[in-house]
Amino acid sequence: MPDFLDLVDFDIWYRYIAKHSRTNRIPAFLRLVREGLIQNDLMYWGLLRASYEDSEQLYRSLKHLEDLFYPTDRPIHHDLMMLSEEREHLESMPDEFFVFRGVSARSHCGWSWTTDRAVAEWFACRSVMGKRKPTLLLGKVQKAQVIAYLGGAESEFIVAPAHVTILGYERVTKTFDRFPHPSIVTGEGDVLHNQPLPA
Repeated sequence: MPDFLDLVDFDIWYRYIAKHSRTNRIPAFLRLVREGLIQNDLMYWGLLRASYEDSEQLYRSLKHLEDLFYPTDRPIHHDLMMLSEEREHLESMPDEFFVFRGVSARSHCGWSWTTDRAVAEWFACRSVMGKRKPTLLLGKVQKAQVIAYLGGAESEFIVAPAHVTILGYERVTKTFDRFPHPSIVTGEGDVLHNQPLPA
């Protein structure tokens, strides 16, 4: 359990990170790390989780995330990103399981996946503008490759893009009652449609 001074330091550094826009919170955390200001492992992994959860447009920080989740200059303790019940949930998952990701054209190779299809559909529809189309990806992951499970409404699993096997995708369209309704896309012109959906 972190002591009082650790909690004060955490609050100070997170207030600094939170002053940045949500698209710049991961770079702000990385700046603190590179300047040697985050030495404590519990603080490092806790702040990384907080920065990640409160960020938007994470596709802008793909390279930063790889450096942060797999640091070369400190021990890797992904378990410190999770609460005890989240660790238990991850341990209870099968060795291999299916995940979904709601995307637009710019974010298909992200780190956030969910086992809840409805959540992925919501994210697919949330911020699509212009010609970009909301898309639902279906993938498969090995439990051993999962960095962390973040509980709550999003049922989120953090996995490096290279460790997700993409099985297929569906377009997501909105019905008149504003709820997303998926329709399977056929055709070969779309770059994401490079593997068939499982039987």
